[in-house]
Amino acid sequence: MTSGNGSGDPSGNPTSPTTDSDSSDDTTADTGETSPGEGESTATTSTTTGPACEPFALWIWAGDVPEEDTTFQLTQAVDLPDFEDEPVDFLRTTVAGEGTAAFTFEVPCTDAVQIWALTWDAAGDDVSNADAYTVGVDVDPGEGQRWEYGCDNADREWRWYRVRETGKACDDGGELEPVLEAGMHHLQVSNEEPVSDEPMFNFTGITAVVVTNDPDLDPLDTYDPSL
Repeated sequence: MTSGNGSGDPSGNPTSPTTDSDSSDDTTADTGETSPGEGESTATTSTTTGPACEPFALWIWAGDVPEEDTTFQLTQAVDLPDFEDEPVDFLRTTVAGEGTAAFTFEVPCTDAVQIWALTWDAAGDDVSNADAYTVGVDVDPGEGQRWEYGCDNADREWRWYRVRETGKACDDGGELEPVLEAGMHHLQVSNEEPVSDEPMFNFTGITAVVVTNDPDLDPLDTYDPSL
């Protein structure tokens, strides 16, 4: 499925003080202020207000990823609820260590962002069995950091996770929070997982990515995969 990306556009106009350059040698405007004496600086401090980076949330669904940007298989997620009355798809692989996708998005203004992903964790229960991707912003396929996204999940389910770059340790924290310049970027996702022959474990899956500069945003408020 495809969905429009909601974003806040930069706003705010630069402002700067104006001065009256029309003056004579012997007179000054009566402003109530004294003229600078000999040896004193006549410089003034000028401030400008640049574009404000308004809160934005960019949603990239699996169906938004062009075929040339992924080697995953696009599959309808029959166990996920519709979004805006349309079926939801996900990207999957059934081949061990194979599968890549570039989730492309456009940042409206320069700011630090956090990234969420809606993924399937087939193993659950134990950190040693946590499903994982290799992820990175603006990197080539296979590059980036290993993201053990199933660390805190004891169930086999679709779930929103903050994208982290903690390696294999599954420690707390380590969220991926890059400062991105305004313009086009992509989150590269690569599968490094072995894939089991058991039907319940034979794929990895990713349905959507959300990029936001709003630290209070929770994508679960917009789309709950358990409904």
